[in-house]
Amino acid sequence: NHNSPGVLGDRRVREAIAYAVDRKDIVSRVYASNAQAVDVPIPPDAWYYDSDLRVYDYQLLTAQQLLEEAGWKDSNGDGILDKNQGDDIIDLSFTINANMDNIMQKEALNLIVEQLKEVGIDAKLRLLSWDDYTKALEEGDFEAVLGECYLDISTDLRPMFHSSQIGNGLNNYMAYSSPKLDELLDKVPIIQDVQEFKDTYKEIQRHLVEELPIISLYYRTSSLVAGPNVHGIRLPRELMVFRDIEQWYL
Repeated sequence: NHNSPGVLGDRRVREAIAYAVDRKDIVSRVYASNAQAVDVPIPPDAWYYDSDLRVYDYQLLTAQQLLEEAGWKDSNGDGILDKNQGDDIIDLSFTINANMDNIMQKEALNLIVEQLKEVGIDAKLRLLSWDDYTKALEEGDFEAVLGECYLDISTDLRPMFHSSQIGNGLNNYMAYSSPKLDELLDKVPIIQDVQEFKDTYKEIQRHLVEELPIISLYYRTSSLVAGPNVHGIRLPRELMVFRDIEQWYL
């Protein structure tokens, strides 16, 4: 929540979280390997996705170094990092809203909480009913939230990240605002040249990776059972099980 980021306002903390979360472990244990780790909310097999900007693999040492650089240390030996803020000592702690009815999200979050403890971050779960979850999201009543976005078909990231989409029932619930990103997102709908489109999206992805307005986790995939004589099937996803069916062949 960029309107009230708390300890997450420091980009180094967000980077440390991105390095401390073992997404491959989550994908294996929760999703039976039916997901791909990503650093941006773009399908990893999209033609404009740039795999060179895949940065945040699981690196505990890097996460610990970033938190140390940000001034966090465990001064009282309780396993949770802390720092002086004025006359007070604050813990490196925040709450994650989650939909209590989504079993897979809860399992993933339990793993994330345990993984963040390894670097001294105290993440607390706030499990809500779907109605309360969406109400809190719309009202900005959250520090962080685990959410799902379906972006398989649209290439437009403006609803999620553009500053004009903040408030009034719009979709930039995290209230992230960046003039640079706004400019890039505004260019996308009017670009006609394929290479210019790809270059612009590379800059968008670079911004998202470097600034981390959100921490992307993974793109869920699906399994498709077919006979051994059926070929040409690409990686299916939940809303696109029969994608590129015209390219299948026997």
